[in-house]
Amino acid sequence: MENRHKGRHILVIDDDFFISDLLLEDLTARGYGVSVAANARMVGRLMEGHPPDLILLDLMLPGMDGSEIGHLLRVHAPTAHIPVLVVSADRRIAQKAQSFGAQGWIAKPFDLDHLAAQIAATLDDAAATSNALSL
Repeated sequence: MENRHKGRHILVIDDDFFISDLLLEDLTARGYGVSVAANARMVGRLMEGHPPDLILLDLMLPGMDGSEIGHLLRVHAPTAHIPVLVVSADRRIAQKAQSFGAQGWIAKPFDLDHLAAQIAATLDDAAATSNALSL
């Protein structure tokens, strides 16, 4: 199936290197550009260059957890518009994702095809919102 979002950039924020590598490999094969960060400090450096079109965010991270990162993304003007999908094994995933306005959440373990469909749908929604705001 053709990826209508080919070339869009996704930032994966997860400290589990197995998950990060899996997502990097799979999403790259699907035509996305992918960057990986394992902690908040790395996120800050990656955001300085080319901001992503979508963020996949784990909640259970060392130091600043994913919920804190999500809240900071929402209050920082340059990143407030970036859609966030939470991908986590945290049992309170829905509550935490909703607390900072994530566009959705997927529990670990996850199916790669389901995740890819959720990413595409979220990017579609973001594009529709952007188009509506520009009218």
